[in-house]
Amino acid sequence: MKTIQVSAVLVLLTILTLVQSVQAQNRRRWSPQAKGTAIGAGIGGAAGAIINKRNRLVGGLIGGAVGGAAGYAIGKHKDNKNKQEAARVAAANRAAEEQRSREAAANAAAERERIAAREKPKHGLGAVSTVPVAVAAAAAAPMALASSTEVIAASFLPNPAYGQPNTPYASSQYLRRSW
Repeated sequence: MKTIQVSAVLVLLTILTLVQSVQAQNRRRWSPQAKGTAIGAGIGGAAGAIINKRNRLVGGLIGGAVGGAAGYAIGKHKDNKNKQEAARVAAANRAAEEQRSREAAANAAAERERIAAREKPKHGLGAVSTVPVAVAAAAAAPMALASSTEVIAASFLPNPAYGQPNTPYASSQYLRRSW
């Protein structure tokens, strides 16, 4: 019986060594699921072997299987949280970029209006627009096609402290109504 236990431990150590060497060659980090599975299987196997005094090998195998499954579940949960956080940050970056592009378009339109106002004739015969009609229509087109999310977002005030973690509503591009 002792030879079976010793051989099982040697096989387990050999497998762990091979897995570690393959991981070192790939220079990749372990995923949260792999880490959770490895840690859970190791702790569960040791706990199962300690708890089952009559047959430590069976206790170790059952504990390792249960611990590995629990570790995988915990690692998967952590990986999902990491993915959600990355998606939230990416969405916030996209929203900030869209806001900057809208502001740039508004600044360009205001600059065109200032230029047109400077080039107005001073003799009072009427205003002649120097901005081509196609350019003016192209500048007005994005504003005419405002989506419902932009209308909802416009009902909130812009958040000047967006992205500063020590301020309230740091992850929101708009100030939230607190009443």
